[in-house]
Amino acid sequence: KFIKNVLKQSRPPPLGYKFSSYGMPSSHTQFIFFFVAFLILCVINKKHLHFFKRLIFCSFLIGLAVFVSYSRIYHNYHTLSQVYVGAILGSLGGIGWFLVYSRFKEKKKRY
Repeated sequence: KFIKNVLKQSRPPPLGYKFSSYGMPSSHTQFIFFFVAFLILCVINKKHLHFFKRLIFCSFLIGLAVFVSYSRIYHNYHTLSQVYVGAILGSLGGIGWFLVYSRFKEKKKRY
């Protein structure tokens, strides 16, 4: 909400419904891309899983993220740019969280 209140970018013209909040960036897209980026990095690092299983799971996650993002535009809740920025911020957050998670996981193994 902080970024939305700073940028104050309106949502697309609604279909008979007035939105009370700003649209930039898409929170749903941010969440799904955070979740997907983090899980993909976790799955990629599971070397004991067969490559094909990792590929299928990662493909499913990417498809899920694309589906959620497309639905936000299709239902006229967000513009393409709002979804795009949400995807970038969410992905960066997921990657950052994975790096923090990996660091703590490494330290826990040492002790």
